[in-house]
Amino acid sequence: LPQQEPEPSSSTAPAPPLPAAATTNQVHELVDKHENWAVIVFTLQLPTVCRVGLRTTVLGAYGDTHYSIYAGAPVLALELAYALNLLRQIRAMQGLRSFFGWWRMEMALPIKRLDDRLQYLTGRYKNTAPYWQFVLWARQLAIIGIVAGFEAYDDTAMVLAEAGAAFAVLAATLVLHCRVQPYFHRYQNIAEVVLSLFSMLAIIAACAVYLHRTHLTQVSITVFGIALVAMLLGPAIVFAVYVGVEARRKAKPLLIFHCSPKVSPLPNVRPEAEDVKRAYG
Repeated sequence: LPQQEPEPSSSTAPAPPLPAAATTNQVHELVDKHENWAVIVFTLQLPTVCRVGLRTTVLGAYGDTHYSIYAGAPVLALELAYALNLLRQIRAMQGLRSFFGWWRMEMALPIKRLDDRLQYLTGRYKNTAPYWQFVLWARQLAIIGIVAGFEAYDDTAMVLAEAGAAFAVLAATLVLHCRVQPYFHRYQNIAEVVLSLFSMLAIIAACAVYLHRTHLTQVSITVFGIALVAMLLGPAIVFAVYVGVEARRKAKPLLIFHCSPKVSPLPNVRPEAEDVKRAYG
């Protein structure tokens, strides 16, 4: 008799190949996930890279031979180009076909993929404020530019001018925040207002200490320094604790069924309705 080959078991049988559409969707999801990670990395590295690039550019422009303007300017240009590309994608996700009237743009990606790629930028804000991350970036870069521009000066007038410029940036951002209210939750908007106010108050206190520095002892200056740090970190710690406590106390969502099988709209809901009625009356 001819010997029959044993049939492969289910554990050793090769898995059926996925359809081409499913494989393509998996590749798209992986690419979009990595693009979202790239946006997160860009957000984290932006302050440091721009601080180094701007400082190199400013000192190179002032004639410092240790720094070259040709090294810092390309870095800043690349950062700006990537940020503008993200802005272009957000406008395309909103269905806008022109880039602020400058030129026509064509975005081949569907809205769903753009939303996945830009989740970190737009997912934390209301639909009425999709550009708020760019406002935060502009505030960061403005503060960095002020620090880099006034770094070479140490006289009283220039120090006060630096503090006034930083205060103006924070005040303008705070006014815009109060008008837009960009975050979904009310406590997030309140936290932003409180943190901004305490930062502005810290600038005023630092200016007062600087003006009276000749009349203060080293111990007094140290105490004022600790108070300023507490003024900046205290509200952030308080809000972090508040969010943690509220997350633990948050009530679980309640699922409501029709408790009477006679009025239940779907047959498969009736057993669950009986269970709810038996447990909760």
